[in-house]
Amino acid sequence: PWAEALDRLFGQVGIAWRDEGGAVGKLVLADAELMPDKPRRDERAISALTRAANDVDSPLACAAAFRLAQREAEAGNHLAAIRRYSQLVGDFDGKSDAVTRGWVMRAIRAIGDSMAEAGQPKEAMAVYRTFINRAEEGERDLALVYLAAGKAALAWSRQASDSAAGDEAGTLL
Repeated sequence: PWAEALDRLFGQVGIAWRDEGGAVGKLVLADAELMPDKPRRDERAISALTRAANDVDSPLACAAAFRLAQREAEAGNHLAAIRRYSQLVGDFDGKSDAVTRGWVMRAIRAIGDSMAEAGQPKEAMAVYRTFINRAEEGERDLALVYLAAGKAALAWSRQASDSAAGDEAGTLL
């Protein structure tokens, strides 16, 4: 689309733009720092990420899908984030390339993180266990996932007065 092409071209040199007047209007250029148009940039970024995420055969699509889910998590929309991360895992799990596998593992961890943030520590523990069981030697986030799983087990222990979950927290930590 023309609007996206102009954003990319002008953005490379730090120029922002806007169209005033519609089809017969004029194009206004300005220093991007002086003319922030965050809502429009966000809308175009989401649109670009959504288009990129549709190609389930590409590691780039996997990264785009992760970024869309991450935006939901950062906005506090944990259920929407869990849905998007789960969709990513469903679409890309089993792909053989290491880049895609890395995004899938990050998405599994992010599902657990979103569940923990949403006050579902027992479910988060199950997801963290999935990550731990699937982790390969030298897995980037393995130590952090053990820590998160331990915290979730402690939270579940307190929430449900379950001493076994407290014992599991100790084992994980």
